[in-house]
Amino acid sequence: MQSWELGAVAVVAVYCIVLGVVLRTGHFRRGLRNTYFNRELPTYQRNVPFAFVPGGLAFLLIGAAVLLRGRVRPYDTDPVVTALVVLGILCLVTFFWWMFRPPQWIKPAWVREYERAEAAGESVPDLRPPPMSPRAYMLNWIGLFVGAAVWLAVGLPLGPLLIGVGFGLSLLIANRPRPA
Repeated sequence: MQSWELGAVAVVAVYCIVLGVVLRTGHFRRGLRNTYFNRELPTYQRNVPFAFVPGGLAFLLIGAAVLLRGRVRPYDTDPVVTALVVLGILCLVTFFWWMFRPPQWIKPAWVREYERAEAAGESVPDLRPPPMSPRAYMLNWIGLFVGAAVWLAVGLPLGPLLIGVGFGLSLLIANRPRPA
């Protein structure tokens, strides 16, 4: 792996772990409301925010193993690298398991309370995701173009940029504001 790839792995790993902790502490309610309470989404997509921490740990552990693996001779086994890979795979399995069946303790308290009230037949607020505002939609387009321009200006590879722009375009097209 090139050094920029390991850096990207580290950034994604730390981002996932921090976002998972922030979600668990009850912050970022709007983002969670847009995914978890959207019953039109498949189960794994609704539950993925609860799996950010093990997913980030898997990225971190496997990235560290790749980094250390480059320092030993080919075909040599290093017990530290082996342990990092095994732990990374366990975190990856946990990530996929939690995408389908997240444990109750990983959900924020407000989500557990909402689900408890809903199961008890109590009146609960409508938490369907609100549509994206035109202002937020425009800011997302600007962010996509600025991010792409910075990527090209720095001289990073074109392949990951095309994947990111394609993903961003599909999200923006799917979430365009609709007149009321």
